[in-house]
Amino acid sequence: MNKKYLFTLVLISTFNFFLNAQCTPVPLSEGFIVPDTSTETIYNGDTVTLLKSVEPNVAYETIIQVRVPKDTVVDYLGNTVLADFANVSLDSISNMPSGLSYACNPFTCAFNGQSDGCVKLSGTVATSDTGVYRLILNITANMLINGFIPVAQAVKDSTFLLAVGVVPDTSGGSGVNAMIFKNITQLDVFPNPLQDEGIVSFYVKERSYIEFRIIDMLGNLVHKRSINSAQGLKTLSVNTKEFSNGVYFISLTNGIDAVTKKVMINR
Repeated sequence: MNKKYLFTLVLISTFNFFLNAQCTPVPLSEGFIVPDTSTETIYNGDTVTLLKSVEPNVAYETIIQVRVPKDTVVDYLGNTVLADFANVSLDSISNMPSGLSYACNPFTCAFNGQSDGCVKLSGTVATSDTGVYRLILNITANMLINGFIPVAQAVKDSTFLLAVGVVPDTSGGSGVNAMIFKNITQLDVFPNPLQDEGIVSFYVKERSYIEFRIIDMLGNLVHKRSINSAQGLKTLSVNTKEFSNGVYFISLTNGIDAVTKKVMINR
């Protein structure tokens, strides 16, 4: 089972500002905030969040706000069961440019279930390290089934992209650092959070066959349909009555371009 989405769901949004000390979590009273889609794009076929760019030889800082939900569903002895988050631990961040480090609040980088936290990236990067970096967050999700059976899942989250001293190519070119975000744009969902139904809107620049997908927080495909879409602004109705409360991804792809939106179902 593909579990790459597990921690992506609890990394809620990024805020760029300077602090002199440890980062400060932003309380999330509604439990979930959808990131500004202007920071999301496609890199090598994957949806990524483009972090604040780094200017070489200049002090840098950016904050990733974290929200861990109360529970999730896991596979246990061949059954799908509900498990409460004990904590989600950020064990390390790989593929960071030299000169950057990270610190968490709480300082242990272990975020309890139903809690807010944050991760601060900071430092100074030399001109010699100019380039585009696909950060890899190495995470362990520790959960409890029925309040006492421990279950742990290791996850590698690679959905954050960091540019140092360059402007990433967003023209859809074929270079190694090209970001393709061309034919399908302006994906939105109303309302968000969803209850039993909602409307998905998006813009198609050229007629194409589009696959509409809904993916749960463990990466399972829970709904799929194909659409022959003409050019223009389009809307789809979505029935979510049979879906459990939680976080989901709504995705549109034509096999070349893709766009994804995080949504919550909360009744």
